[in-house]
This record gives sequence, structure tokens and C-alpha cells, in this order.
Amino acid sequence: MVQRTTQQGAAKPWMIPAGQLASVTRAIDQLNLPWRDVLNAIESATPTTIAVLSLEPDAQKHSIRCLAEAKTRDAMFAYIEEMKQQSFVTDVVLIRHEINEQDPNKPVRFTFEAHWAGSVP
Repeated sequence: MVQRTTQQGAAKPWMIPAGQLASVTRAIDQLNLPWRDVLNAIESATPTTIAVLSLEPDAQKHSIRCLAEAKTRDAMFAYIEEMKQQSFVTDVVLIRHEINEQDPNKPVRFTFEAHWAGSVP
């Protein structure tokens, strides 16, 4: 009877470089964003006088930056106030706004940031 022996070396620990680990963590955070709650809050607050043009989430800050257009400044301010009333949202900040003089309707384009629980405003 022949007996085989194998020598198995100890497995080397698999190390992920810090930069790559940070990238993977950010990607996982983005995938785990509470999209349903974020979109429900925005949808509930958005009247027909507002057009949401883009959404940029930041999972680490628990925030979303939105670019939108309103027919008037009053509509923009009313929308920001309505966003503040959403139960999911803890803080809303108007970052900038401008009137599009090139457009005959002169809409107000604005950027705001909304934060939710756990955020660092």
C-alpha cells in the first residue's frame, strides 16, 4: 500500500489595497442607498411647476444633490419648503439659483441638497 502525503502550505492572507477597499466600500454604499425613500420624498414634494433635471446621491453624506427648474422664484422657494416638510428629509439647503435669460419663459434653474437621517450637513 502506497501512502501519499501532500504538503500544503498555509494560505496567504488576501489583502486588498486601502485605495481599492475605499472604492469598493463607496460602491457598496451607493448600491445600498435608500432609493425608494429618496425618490418618494422628491416625488411627493414636486408639483407640476417644477422639473427635476438630475439627482446626484452621496451615500457617505446621506444626501442627494438635485438640479431642478421652476417657472418662478416663488415656485422654487415653495418647493424647497415642501421638501423640508418630507418626513424622510432632515435638512434641505438651496445651494444656488439663476434665471435662464436665454429662454423666453425665463425659468429659474436651481440646485439644492437634501439630507436624511445619519447625514453630515
